[in-house]
Amino acid sequence: MDSNAFLLSFGMKPEDFERTEGPIESDEGFVYEGWEARKSPACPKCCSHACIVKDRYTAEIRLRSDILKTETLICHRIKYVCKGCGKM
Repeated sequence: MDSNAFLLSFGMKPEDFERTEGPIESDEGFVYEGWEARKSPACPKCCSHACIVKDRYTAEIRLRSDILKTETLICHRIKYVCKGCGKM
């Protein structure tokens, strides 16, 4: 399965990711891994575009495709902080 198809099945936009890997077969099903691409987002509080990368974290999203197998997306996400107002 290509990266676009499995990202879409998890409700993610393929253009938001810089790199993907998978599928890796495990005992529970299949595991995919994706790294979020850096972007220049606007602050939701003050609308400033002076946001910088604060931290990175890992989110695990599970999708049950049938009774026996589970698909898991390990998503490496980015936290941004606004230099203007300090909101994350």
